[in-house]
Amino acid sequence: MIGSTQSNSRKRKLLLSLLVLMLALALPAAVLAQPGSPPGVDPGSPPGNPDPNQPTPAPTATVPTGPPDGGPDGPPATATPTPDNGGMNGDDNMMMGPRAHELANRIVKHVATPVQFVTAGEGFQFFFIGADGSTVSGPTLPSFAELAEMHPSGEWVSLLDAVNPLTGKQVYVDYIPKDMTIRTFTYYPDKGMDVNKPYIFNFGADLAVNVEAW
Repeated sequence: MIGSTQSNSRKRKLLLSLLVLMLALALPAAVLAQPGSPPGVDPGSPPGNPDPNQPTPAPTATVPTGPPDGGPDGPPATATPTPDNGGMNGDDNMMMGPRAHELANRIVKHVATPVQFVTAGEGFQFFFIGADGSTVSGPTLPSFAELAEMHPSGEWVSLLDAVNPLTGKQVYVDYIPKDMTIRTFTYYPDKGMDVNKPYIFNFGADLAVNVEAW
């Protein structure tokens, strides 16, 4: 009876030893099975908090997915560029050119003119001129052949109605179909008592200038 009790005690000790050994072997395996942290992230930091020792990734741009500026049914709004009409849209479009009253292909030959036409291909380049001879490019005007084809008869045709940005004086350029001439009406820059002194001339296909008021 005593021998049987001792045998059972040895068995229990053997089983306990086996259980302790199995636990000792199972514990490292459980530790190794834990998921690791992604590279560059401190395991002890909150999610999304990068490791300060790692470089910060560059930000990425967000592309909008909403409707375009023009509304859900229309195209997106676009800026409309201001057309270049010879420097008459303000200082941003004003282009200082050569001194037009000195050009060899000028129509008006005297220096004191406040406006100028210069032959440009079959047509004409118009220039505004200041009191000191400074020059701003104006619009390009069609040739006499084109004007005659477009306006064989009828009333005067306005080619230019603008303010000389260098003198502040109004400028009118018209085509007269019945005479087939280009007529210009403007004013000299104010000087002394000559306030708004008219400066009027016309010329035809032969480019001979006929002064009406000077």
